[in-house]
Amino acid sequence: MELFGGSDAQVGLSSLEAVMRKLGFDERWVQLTKSLVKSVELAVVINSKLGSYFKPTCGTHQDDTL
Repeated sequence: MELFGGSDAQVGLSSLEAVMRKLGFDERWVQLTKSLVKSVELAVVINSKLGSYFKPTCGTHQDDTL
């Protein structure tokens, strides 16, 4: 399920919420998960040096090379 990337981000997050609710997760868990997904920041280490943090603008897929 893609969670990031333009208008698809809201669709993915809405789907995640719906699945969690259908599985019976408490609303507090649903909201916590939603806030964690929306607030993620990443940094890349190259040659043992940590780069600047950034927010991803699109998701990765299973077949993507890293």
